[in-house]
Amino acid sequence: MAQRELFLTRIGFVAAAIGMAVGTGNIWRFPRMAAQYGGGVFVLVYVLALLLWSAPLLMVEMVIGQTTRMGPI
Repeated sequence: MAQRELFLTRIGFVAAAIGMAVGTGNIWRFPRMAAQYGGGVFVLVYVLALLLWSAPLLMVEMVIGQTTRMGPI
């Protein structure tokens, strides 16, 4: 197998993961749209889903990727 490059710091890895998962347009637009259309309940449900489902799933995916050191395909 070919040698793969590794991230030098953990913060570099986290920044790259966040940058790949979320576009900057969504970060700027979401709070404005939620406030404009009364999305307080949606934001609450979204944050709960993020904490209870998405974050643990992302952590499992990262651990599997780091353990196997293989690409997605």
